[in-house]
Amino acid sequence: IQFRERANYPPPAPISTLTGEEAMAAFDSASTPLKSEYGIRAAGWLRVETLAFGSSQIEQIRLEYVPSLQTWGKLVSEEDYTNIWKGRQAALVPETSLSAITKTSTENLPNLYNDN
Repeated sequence: IQFRERANYPPPAPISTLTGEEAMAAFDSASTPLKSEYGIRAAGWLRVETLAFGSSQIEQIRLEYVPSLQTWGKLVSEEDYTNIWKGRQAALVPETSLSAITKTSTENLPNLYNDN
Protein backbone atom coordinates (compact mmCIF):
# COMPACT_ATOMS: atom_id res chain seq x y z
CA ILE A 1 0.00 0.00 0.00
CA GLN A 2 1.00 3.60 -0.43
CA PHE A 3 -0.15 6.32 1.95
CA ARG A 4 -1.44 9.69 0.80
CA GLU A 5 0.47 12.70 2.08
CA ARG A 6 -2.84 14.02 3.48
CA ALA A 7 -5.87 11.85 4.17
CA ASN A 8 -8.65 12.55 1.68
CA TYR A 9 -12.07 11.87 3.21
CA PRO A 10 -15.14 12.10 0.94
CA PRO A 11 -17.52 15.08 1.31
CA PRO A 12 -19.12 16.30 3.49
CA ALA A 13 -16.10 15.62 5.72
CA PRO A 14 -13.90 18.64 6.37
CA ILE A 15 -10.39 18.73 4.92
CA SER A 16 -8.29 16.40 7.01
CA THR A 17 -5.20 17.41 8.94
CA LEU A 18 -4.18 13.75 9.23
CA THR A 19 -1.50 12.20 7.11
CA GLY A 20 -2.44 9.07 5.22
CA GLU A 21 -0.46 6.98 7.71
CA GLU A 22 -2.29 8.58 10.64
CA ALA A 23 -5.65 7.98 8.94
CA MET A 24 -4.67 4.33 8.42
CA ALA A 25 -3.83 4.03 12.12
CA ALA A 26 -7.29 5.44 12.92
CA PHE A 27 -8.82 2.92 10.49
CA ASP A 28 -6.90 0.09 12.16
CA SER A 29 -8.20 1.14 15.59
CA ALA A 30 -11.77 1.39 14.33
CA SER A 31 -11.76 -1.83 12.29
CA THR A 32 -9.89 -4.14 14.67
CA PRO A 33 -12.86 -4.98 16.96
CA LEU A 34 -15.08 -5.75 13.96
CA LYS A 35 -12.40 -7.82 12.22
CA SER A 36 -11.68 -9.69 15.44
CA GLU A 37 -15.37 -10.54 15.82
CA TYR A 38 -15.17 -12.39 12.50
CA GLY A 39 -11.81 -14.07 13.14
CA ILE A 40 -9.90 -11.84 10.72
CA ARG A 41 -6.30 -11.51 11.86
CA ALA A 42 -3.28 -9.53 10.81
CA ALA A 43 -0.67 -12.11 9.88
CA GLY A 44 2.03 -9.57 9.05
CA TRP A 45 2.64 -5.92 8.36
CA LEU A 46 5.84 -5.25 6.49
CA ARG A 47 7.31 -1.79 5.91
CA VAL A 48 9.14 -1.47 2.59
CA GLU A 49 12.48 0.22 3.27
CA THR A 50 14.55 -0.49 0.15
CA LEU A 51 14.33 -2.41 -3.10
CA ALA A 52 16.95 -4.67 -4.63
CA PHE A 53 16.21 -3.25 -8.09
CA GLY A 54 13.68 -1.07 -9.83
CA SER A 55 11.45 1.44 -8.14
CA SER A 56 8.22 1.25 -6.23
CA GLN A 57 5.90 3.60 -4.41
CA ILE A 58 4.72 0.84 -2.06
CA GLU A 59 5.39 1.74 1.56
CA GLN A 60 3.83 -1.20 3.36
CA ILE A 61 2.62 -4.73 2.71
CA ARG A 62 -0.13 -6.14 4.91
CA LEU A 63 -1.10 -9.78 5.15
CA GLU A 64 -4.40 -10.60 6.82
CA TYR A 65 -6.01 -13.95 7.51
CA VAL A 66 -9.70 -14.17 6.60
CA PRO A 67 -11.33 -17.50 7.57
CA SER A 68 -13.52 -17.65 4.43
CA LEU A 69 -15.15 -15.57 1.74
CA GLN A 70 -18.43 -16.13 3.56
CA THR A 71 -16.89 -14.52 6.66
CA TRP A 72 -15.66 -11.58 4.56
CA GLY A 73 -19.17 -11.21 3.12
CA LYS A 74 -20.64 -11.05 6.63
CA LEU A 75 -18.09 -8.40 7.61
CA VAL A 76 -18.85 -6.15 4.64
CA SER A 77 -22.57 -6.39 5.36
CA GLU A 78 -22.09 -4.93 8.85
CA GLU A 79 -23.79 -1.58 9.37
CA ASP A 80 -20.55 0.18 10.44
CA TYR A 81 -18.43 -1.29 7.63
CA THR A 82 -18.94 1.53 5.12
CA ASN A 83 -18.08 4.32 7.53
CA ILE A 84 -15.06 2.50 8.95
CA TRP A 85 -13.64 1.63 5.51
CA LYS A 86 -13.90 5.27 4.40
CA GLY A 87 -10.89 5.80 6.65
CA ARG A 88 -8.88 3.22 4.70
CA GLN A 89 -9.87 4.83 1.41
CA ALA A 90 -8.94 8.28 2.73
CA ALA A 91 -5.52 7.01 3.84
CA LEU A 92 -4.34 5.26 0.69
CA VAL A 93 -3.39 6.14 -2.87
CA PRO A 94 -5.87 3.98 -4.82
CA GLU A 95 -3.70 3.47 -7.92
CA THR A 96 -0.88 1.84 -5.94
CA SER A 97 -2.76 0.31 -2.99
CA LEU A 98 -4.19 -3.01 -4.07
CA SER A 99 -6.08 -5.69 -2.17
CA ALA A 100 -6.08 -9.34 -3.14
CA ILE A 101 -7.66 -12.45 -1.68
CA THR A 102 -5.88 -15.76 -1.99
CA LYS A 103 -6.43 -19.19 -0.52
CA THR A 104 -4.24 -21.08 1.97
CA SER A 105 -4.61 -24.26 3.98
CA THR A 106 -2.37 -22.98 6.79
CA GLU A 107 -4.25 -22.33 10.03
CA ASN A 108 -1.31 -21.55 12.33
CA LEU A 109 -0.95 -17.86 11.55
CA PRO A 110 -0.06 -15.27 14.20
CA ASN A 111 -2.60 -12.66 15.27
CA LEU A 112 -1.09 -9.17 15.38
CA TYR A 113 -4.41 -7.57 16.39
CA ASN A 114 -3.97 -8.55 20.03
CA ASP A 115 -1.07 -8.83 22.45
CA ASN A 116 -1.43 -12.57 23.13
